[in-house]
Amino acid sequence: GMENFKRKFPEGRIGQGSIRYMKNAGEALLDANVCFIFTEWSEIKAVRPETYKKLMKTPLVYDGRNLYDVGEMKK
Repeated sequence: GMENFKRKFPEGRIGQGSIRYMKNAGEALLDANVCFIFTEWSEIKAVRPETYKKLMKTPLVYDGRNLYDVGEMKK
């Protein structure tokens, strides 16, 4: 799916913002302020709750697919 998206929205400036593609979830989380989860892909499910806290600048996660237990994420 990402290759199709890249063809339509190439990396670089788009209007007021920009798009950068990362190789994996860990790279995308590094120094991020917020994470929105909109998919149930296995790569996303494999990220452990403590990984968000370890990698993100501000570990604010909006889990739109309810992949995680809220209590586990708050620890």
